[in-house]
Amino acid sequence: MERLVEYANAGLPVILFGSDIKRVYGSDRAADIEVSEMYARLAGLGNVRVVATEEEILNVLTELGVGSHAKYNIPQLEATQYNAVTTNESTFNKVAGKKIANVEEKEPIDLSGEKWKLVIHCYGPDPDSRDPGNSKVTDVDFGMQALGKWCDIQVANEQLDMLGVSDMKDVSGTGEYTISFTLPDNFGENDGAFIAYRYGRDQVGALIVNGIELPANNASDRVDVGTLLTEGRNTLTIRLNSTLYGRTYFEHSGYLDKGVVYGMGEGVLDPPVPGTYYNGLLSVSIIPYRAKTMDEYDAIEEVPATEGQSASSSATIYNLQGQRLATSQRGVNIIGGKKIIVK
Repeated sequence: MERLVEYANAGLPVILFGSDIKRVYGSDRAADIEVSEMYARLAGLGNVRVVATEEEILNVLTELGVGSHAKYNIPQLEATQYNAVTTNESTFNKVAGKKIANVEEKEPIDLSGEKWKLVIHCYGPDPDSRDPGNSKVTDVDFGMQALGKWCDIQVANEQLDMLGVSDMKDVSGTGEYTISFTLPDNFGENDGAFIAYRYGRDQVGALIVNGIELPANNASDRVDVGTLLTEGRNTLTIRLNSTLYGRTYFEHSGYLDKGVVYGMGEGVLDPPVPGTYYNGLLSVSIIPYRAKTMDEYDAIEEVPATEGQSASSSATIYNLQGQRLATSQRGVNIIGGKKIIVK
């Protein structure tokens, strides 16, 4: 809050949306009052606006004179990629100075059956601290492992002792999976690749591709890594962050014996459907793609096609904006890689 007030006092335009702070968890009453007073001062500055709805934000940006840093003189030109979460379809508008119509995915390269080096950074209570909020992190190297649930890993008693638990289902922390692999000589013909993965009740914290760390997007089960993967030898690391449920229940099992759930909810370690609660990286694959440009759709063919024709696996349908269609529409469609007029 202090830093935000400092920025606003320096003239930075600030929009407050859903930010009416009344208290800070873990602080005392005096600190809560101080934060509330700072927030009131912030909201009263001339370059700060408080909005109640998302619709107001664009109007306030205009009012404050805040515009896009990037400007183009070509209509509808964008320099970003949009990934639809539900369909995993991508629409590119600009790659390397070319207008892109759509992305053609190639045969996936499955890394799920390979062995991965697994190191788990296990979080547990710090025996040297009187503050229960402090954690001790213990690193345990499990060597080369197949992908799967943590609870299925074959471990030695000394490894469990290092982790401070009696069963792998009680482990909480970060799993760091690393693999080196070779891509074929013709991989450079692609314009990029997706990395797709499946995991349990965790979240992907980061992907490191050939030494370059990328932020994870947990709204989708795959990430566009562009041209970071190359022909020949590559290295990939995936960091998987678990919840602290398992270790919390292990440390406070006495509460469960008394019928108390310790505020964490019923069925965490004994869910209604056995086997539905687990941590672990389950599968990983590389999906190369080629970004097809509009120049590759030069010829317009007039063929007997009807509006509402369904797409088949061999004849994917797109409109001229590069959006994938379930059925053809009246006008110019891209069907099977050709521009076709549908009447």
